Amino acid sequence: MAWLGMHNYTYLWLKAGGPLSARDVARPFAEIFMRGITNPS
Repeated sequence: MAWLGMHNYTYLWLKAGGPLSARDVARPFAEIFMRGITNPS
């Protein structure tokens, strides 16, 4: 649910032309997702 919430509300804090690129935002989102679906062992 947290992962979906991040995506659903990104438009509230991400500004076009701001200091973060789409890639800057996508990388941590992808890492959080991958850690959530992978087996830690």
